[in-house]
Amino acid sequence: MEPQNAEKQVAADKPKPLVVLVIEDDLFFRDVMVEALERAGFRTQAAENGSVGLKIAMAQPIDIVVTDLFMPEKEGMETIRSLRDRFAFMPILVVSGGIAGQRSDFLGMSVRLGASAAISKPFLPSELVQAVRKLAAAAGLSTAP
Repeated sequence: MEPQNAEKQVAADKPKPLVVLVIEDDLFFRDVMVEALERAGFRTQAAENGSVGLKIAMAQPIDIVVTDLFMPEKEGMETIRSLRDRFAFMPILVVSGGIAGQRSDFLGMSVRLGASAAISKPFLPSELVQAVRKLAAAAGLSTAP
């Protein structure tokens, strides 16, 4: 095999990075999540609410969704239901700190309504990456190193 062809074959054998859609209305948290995931080798798309996130998911291939619950326009529970209607097996990770002063189990409820897993804010970037990798593995998706 010529060196040129060998390089092409190696590139073809490498798994493509998984694409993670981050839906979060808080710009700071969205940027932190995107940066952590990209440093871990994922490709990302970002949306400020569920409506924009759904448009992105409908327009291009997305492997995993990370979504907040409490957002303007289209909140997380509604976003999860819409994603499940269109992409029955897409892994969905919910991240939320809940509503200050309320003691409801929103994260548990989101899993019962269709999310694949949930983690509570605040979390370390490494915890987010670990949760996304775990979902990818459970779904049989190969991740780039």
